[in-house]
Amino acid sequence: MTDQPSTGPKPGEQVVNALKLVADVAVLPGSGQLVEGKVREGVLYGLAGLTAKVISPLLGPLWWVPWVGVGLDSFSRSTAGKHLWELRQQPGSPASVSKETNVVEP
Repeated sequence: MTDQPSTGPKPGEQVVNALKLVADVAVLPGSGQLVEGKVREGVLYGLAGLTAKVISPLLGPLWWVPWVGVGLDSFSRSTAGKHLWELRQQPGSPASVSKETNVVEP
């Protein structure tokens, strides 16, 4: 076991992230982006969230899926800087191999 410091968020950052999660999923997607000053991205997520809200009655009992999906992606971009589908990619995975040179990026 090594004595390396934790790379996770500090307690204050955890509270801010929790508030962003609630705002992005329960209030309006893009709220976390707006708090960080990323107005353009926040407005785009807000519009995507409102669009999801408009089409949600067409989905019947799964009406909440698009809204929560957009909210979680907004939260992911706000905290990790990546979309949900980018979070699982690890260094050295096939997605991180450069197509031009076929060299694995570090």
